[in-house]
Order: sequence, then structure tokens, then C-alpha cells
Amino acid sequence: MLLYCVIVFLLPRPVNVKPEGWRLFGIFLATIGGLILEPIPGGALVLAAVTLASLLGGLSATQALSG
Repeated sequence: MLLYCVIVFLLPRPVNVKPEGWRLFGIFLATIGGLILEPIPGGALVLAAVTLASLLGGLSATQALSG
């Protein structure tokens, strides 16, 4: 999750990207990094990412759990 913090809070957001999209991008990259490094099992990591996506305002709970 350190990668998420670096991306979202330290790197400047591009002008054409909405704040919600920038947060989702940070969660996505942190999830991919976690799947590569495997600090915890992949299923738990993806579940944590889906939960964070709805808690941090990137997606609604319905959007995060659909599909």
C-alpha cells in the first residue's frame, strides 16, 4: 500500500484525470505490485483492493462488487 500512497499523494495528478480515477489508478498499481511481490495470498490482496476502491471513493460498493 506504500506504492498507493506514493502515487496518489506524492505524484501530481494529470490535468485530464479526475481525482477518483487517480485513486483507482493508485489502487490498481499497488494491487499489481502486490500480486508480483506476494506479501499475502493473491485472493486476499484483491479482496483488500476491492474494499479500498469502495472505501476511498473511487467506486461505489455496487460498482466494486459487480462483474
